[in-house]
Amino acid sequence: MDAARNNAVRIPGESGIWFVVFAELMAFTVFFSVALVYRIFDPSSYSESILLQNQLVGLLNTVILITSSLTAAGAVHAVKNGEERRASRLVLVTIGLGLLFVAVKYFEWGSKIERGITLNANPFFMTYYVFTGIHLAHVLIGLALLISVYRALQRGAALKITEIAALFWHLVDLLWIILFTLFYLLR
Repeated sequence: MDAARNNAVRIPGESGIWFVVFAELMAFTVFFSVALVYRIFDPSSYSESILLQNQLVGLLNTVILITSSLTAAGAVHAVKNGEERRASRLVLVTIGLGLLFVAVKYFEWGSKIERGITLNANPFFMTYYVFTGIHLAHVLIGLALLISVYRALQRGAALKITEIAALFWHLVDLLWIILFTLFYLLR
């Protein structure tokens, strides 16, 4: 019986985080559908608006989040191998990259607002600001989780919370990749 239990597949984190991930994916599916409906009903406005986006800034944030997902995964791997100091450093790098994402988004929004591109500009920018704002809230929640992981690692191994935070962070990354496609690339 013990051999069968030892060979059982272990799902990372706990069931609650998987429920959160599923619920968030369903909510964002609705958000993405709304953006696509706007695109279908007003393709010229959508195409004109997307040309005002800075693809390099969107790409920079994509690279930042993909890199941060790699460091979050590395932290999980380090904890599994009993390398708490390495895991702590990787979590700090992930936090730093998350803060860099927030800073880039701050300057990007500020630049748009200075040019008069606000939430009220048109449906494209309304959905852009609302959905990237909701995503930014998720980034901040993820950063709070990562700070909790860092503190837990200072007290010893913390595999479950590290996995939970990394899973949430990967969700944030996945959602950004879709937002990047919708609001920066899709013409």
